[in-house]
Amino acid sequence: MWKIISKALPQILEAGSKYTVLLTLISFFFGIILALFTALIRLTKNNGFFLEAIQDL
Repeated sequence: MWKIISKALPQILEAGSKYTVLLTLISFFFGIILALFTALIRLTKNNGFFLEAIQDL
């Protein structure tokens, strides 16, 4: 049993770390986009424009 675990563990850790980093980067990218969009809405003086644009979608 320990032979199987010792052979499989490096592969499991490698795949897990790869997908964890990938998902982290994707989440970070979409979080930055959402934060930028939110900041731009808060800074604009004409909030109605953004509300109309969102409603048209």
